[in-house]
Amino acid sequence: FGTLNKLILYWESDSAVVWPLDTGWFMLATADDESSNDFVTVFNPTKEKGVPCLVLWVGGFDAVLKEDESDDEILQDAMNSLTAMFPSISNPDTVFFTRWNSEVNFRGSYSFATAGREFASDAAVLKESIGGLWFAGEATNEDGWHSTTVGAWQSGEDVAKSISKSLVLLGPQRPGGVNGLTAQGRE
Repeated sequence: FGTLNKLILYWESDSAVVWPLDTGWFMLATADDESSNDFVTVFNPTKEKGVPCLVLWVGGFDAVLKEDESDDEILQDAMNSLTAMFPSISNPDTVFFTRWNSEVNFRGSYSFATAGREFASDAAVLKESIGGLWFAGEATNEDGWHSTTVGAWQSGEDVAKSISKSLVLLGPQRPGGVNGLTAQGRE
C-alpha cells in the first residue's frame, strides 16, 4: 500500500481567500533537492464546500516521514508553499493532518500497481467473498478507479448488489438467520 497524506486547512472568514476560487488545483514547481517543499499539490474545494479551505497533498516516502513531524512543523512547511503561491495568505484557523501510515488498521491510504504484477488479477482475488463475508474497497476495483474514493464507492455498490442478489436467491429466511447462522454461530 502507498501513503498519501492530506493537510486540510480551514479559515473562518471569507476575507481570508486570496486564491482564485475558480481554480480547482494549484501546483508549486520547486527545485528537485533538499530545498524542495513537500507540499506542492493543493486542492481547492472552497467553492464546493462554501467555506474557505485548501487541501495540501504529500505522498510516498515523504508522506511517511512527515508523520513524525509535529503539527506546527507540518503547518509551517505548508505555509512556506502557500506563501510562495499566495504571498498575502494568512494562517488557517483550523488544521488537520492525516497520518495514514501510522494508523494501525490501515498502514497506508491506497493501493497501487506493482511492477511484475497484474493489478486487475490481484483486485479480483481481493474481492472474492468467503462464505457470507464480502469485501469491498478501492483495492478491489477493476474498472480503473483503484486508489480512489470513486473506486471504493463503486466496489461498495457492486458488493451491495451481489449481497442483495444472493439474499433473493436464498428465498425466505429460516428462524435463526441466513442458512442457520446467528450472531452466536451455527444453530
